[in-house]
Amino acid sequence: MVKVIFYSYLKDLYGRTVEVQHEPGLTVGDIVERIGISRQKALTVLLEKQALGRQAMDVEVEPDSTIHILPPAGGG
Repeated sequence: MVKVIFYSYLKDLYGRTVEVQHEPGLTVGDIVERIGISRQKALTVLLEKQALGRQAMDVEVEPDSTIHILPPAGGG
């Protein structure tokens, strides 16, 4: 299983944590879409507490990984 932890208003929408069944080749983008979030949404994604850059959606995840998803930063 892959554990997904949400922060800020995302945890109100999806719950604090969700578990997704792992399968070979599973990417962060696949997980995001299964949960119901568009890949195009500007999210901050951490995999095992390491920030992922622009290619976050293409990163493959290992079994028993933990992904942290934060909403886009606002302000100005």
